[in-house]
Amino acid sequence: MKVTDADVIRVAAMGSMNTLASAVLANRHYLSGIAVRRKLICSAIRLVDPVCGVDGRRFSLFHPVERSMGQVIEEAISNKIALTVGSGDA
Repeated sequence: MKVTDADVIRVAAMGSMNTLASAVLANRHYLSGIAVRRKLICSAIRLVDPVCGVDGRRFSLFHPVERSMGQVIEEAISNKIALTVGSGDA
């Protein structure tokens, strides 16, 4: 499965998170609310999948089951961030 679209939006800085992202997988599945954090030791990014809280418990709304799919999503979002920063929109 491949990422057919990705989008990013800058938000007010909250710690190391200053970007939210979304991705479309194979023109079928829309994933949103993905927090983008900068890794502390390098300029790479780390994606944080959204969670929901109910009665003090936290549940993952979605997450890639296969590591390779997570890497595909991360690469697509990273490329979109690079394009956005390069165009001066960030």
